[in-house]
Amino acid sequence: MIDLLTSTPPYPTILRDGKTAAWYDFTDLSYISKDSYNFVSQVRDKSVNFRNSNQLTVNFQPVWSVNGVTFDGINDFLKTDPFLLNQPEVIYAVIKENSWTDLDTIIDGNGGNTMRLYQRTAPGTLRILTGTSNVDNNMSIVGSFQIVTAMFNSTSSFLQINNRTKVTGNAGTANAGGLIIGGSNITGNYANVTFKELIIRPDLSDFDSIKSYLSRKHGVIL
Repeated sequence: MIDLLTSTPPYPTILRDGKTAAWYDFTDLSYISKDSYNFVSQVRDKSVNFRNSNQLTVNFQPVWSVNGVTFDGINDFLKTDPFLLNQPEVIYAVIKENSWTDLDTIIDGNGGNTMRLYQRTAPGTLRILTGTSNVDNNMSIVGSFQIVTAMFNSTSSFLQINNRTKVTGNAGTANAGGLIIGGSNITGNYANVTFKELIIRPDLSDFDSIKSYLSRKHGVIL
């Protein structure tokens, strides 16, 4: 179902059903706190749960532009307070990998290696991991905005870039317990990545309509 009262293109109303764990729009300045140099200290949660992502240390703050929020791959990250975020966890991330370095982390859970999406093995490969098991997908394109979707759900996990081949497997059983954007709580391997939007859901309800909304809004061809 589409809410026609919102900005163009309208978002699926399921995103505000109370089940969305978090929803960050890095292009909407009404949900962003930044200084005059565009260093971002907070991106507010658009869901009804108010799980804002924060960074109070200026040296660790990413930078806003009309293209989204860019993390420098050195030490930039945003982090939520811990909250209940258990498997299954489904993420939708509109991102551009600006560079590639093995192990650099795009998102992770609060505990580290608990809902981790990161660069692995060779340029073009992304991996999801919770604990010790992982799923790899080698169909990413560095330097282009893409919609990365992943489900963290033990043996029923998957990782997909746009509408390319969906890779399924066992990504482990650890629960995220919160969110780090741009790095990992354990390794610190920070990614040089630009975010346009990030949504975290507990299931696959309206999966295709959410992807379609993100595609139309951000001009990403699936």
